[in-house]
Amino acid sequence: MPSDAYMKKLGELPLAAHPGESFFYNNGLDVAGILIERATGERLGAVMKARLLEPLGMKDTDFFVPDDKQHRLPVQYGPDFASGGARVIPFGPEQGIDFSRTPQMDSGAGGLVTTVDDYAVFCRMMLNGGALDGRRYLKTETVTEMTRDQLTQEQKQTPHASMFMDDGGAGWGLGMSVGLKSTRPWLAQGSFGWNGGYGTTAYTDPKNGLVGIFLSQQMMTSPDAPRTYLDFWKGARAAIG
Repeated sequence: MPSDAYMKKLGELPLAAHPGESFFYNNGLDVAGILIERATGERLGAVMKARLLEPLGMKDTDFFVPDDKQHRLPVQYGPDFASGGARVIPFGPEQGIDFSRTPQMDSGAGGLVTTVDDYAVFCRMMLNGGALDGRRYLKTETVTEMTRDQLTQEQKQTPHASMFMDDGGAGWGLGMSVGLKSTRPWLAQGSFGWNGGYGTTAYTDPKNGLVGIFLSQQMMTSPDAPRTYLDFWKGARAAIG
């Protein structure tokens, strides 16, 4: 739905918790994206392009794929919920996945289409504390604030938060998971990134100088990480000793 309609519906709901009491995934970033639109008078995608994506040279990253690039977009596969998720089917507009046109709302929480090359440029910039190839894109202190654990121990233990904390190995920064200890192969102290439900995983590990990106066509089918994620990160960790 359009952003104004989204805000209206969100505003009609009762508070699930008072601000600062609990961690909730996703919705806060959608609201932040809408606030950026209202402050600038432009769509979120346009702001992102002008201020970050185009300066970084991320030419294949957007909220939709234009006609002349559609042949490069692979089919996405996910569980057939009508059959209880027992089989995998191609996902298209009927399942809510349609990157052939501009969405009604540019989501601050997700929905970008990208490539490994584009994503690697962004991750390298973050790895270098906001700078890349002699140009600064973010202040060092901004990256530091984005990638530090922002949650209290009490917030991490609330029902909506615990599943995202990887058995105590992760916290949450500004829009991404932050590694505290290696309870999962993608986590290390000071690492940051996220495992996406669309079948993606990407983490940056400044301590070890590592950027790992894995994109697949297979959506996650449960809260547990798929074997592909585990195999990829175990191999990456083994490769750097």
